[in-house]
Amino acid sequence: MVGGITYADLNIQETPSSLSPSVPHPSENSSVCTCTQRYRTALGVSCFVILLLSAAVTILIIWGFQGYKTSGTDCFLASEMLHLKTSLCYSPNSYAADYVKDCKLCPQNWKLYKGKCYWVSQERKSWTQSQDDCRAKNSTLPVIQDVDQKTFIKNITQKSTSYWLGLVAEYSERWIWKWTDGSPLKEKLFAVSGPAGNNSCIMTKDGEVSSEDCSSLYAWVCMKKAFTL
Repeated sequence: MVGGITYADLNIQETPSSLSPSVPHPSENSSVCTCTQRYRTALGVSCFVILLLSAAVTILIIWGFQGYKTSGTDCFLASEMLHLKTSLCYSPNSYAADYVKDCKLCPQNWKLYKGKCYWVSQERKSWTQSQDDCRAKNSTLPVIQDVDQKTFIKNITQKSTSYWLGLVAEYSERWIWKWTDGSPLKEKLFAVSGPAGNNSCIMTKDGEVSSEDCSSLYAWVCMKKAFTL
């Protein structure tokens, strides 16, 4: 056919996957969500572990610093204590180990002798008042147990003055002399002038001892344990 228009039928077929948008299968969505959740869980656990490790390291650092600080303080105190012992307790006639090991001190105006401190009064009081004064000083009237101690007290007291000792008469089937610590008098140590009786106390003068009425007024000596540095 000349000059005519020829029509042709075009049969266009749709392609199922190229023309329509891709829609994921429900099973694929589930897999993606599961992976994401696992990732988040693992990330959270890792962060928690890191925090724990950081805290542990911090605690160890603090403990180490405190240990170092304590060790340094202990060394400083030990050094100062040694210096103090050297200053207060050094004796040219003693070995270094002696005064470091056994450094004993007494309060001011007290005299040191064999681990004990002695104080000599300048007043006069009764035996009971003298003992009360010693107790106020955390001490007692002297308890003498050997000749050396007896000689020492004689040397620190005045020859013309009488001093109370910690020795009184107590009745136990008969009157006997007892020290204030409860121990009996060693008869070989003292030859007491005068009897033991009611209200009897012992005073010493220039190394000699005698029985006197406890209400008499005499000077006195106090004795207490020395402080160990």
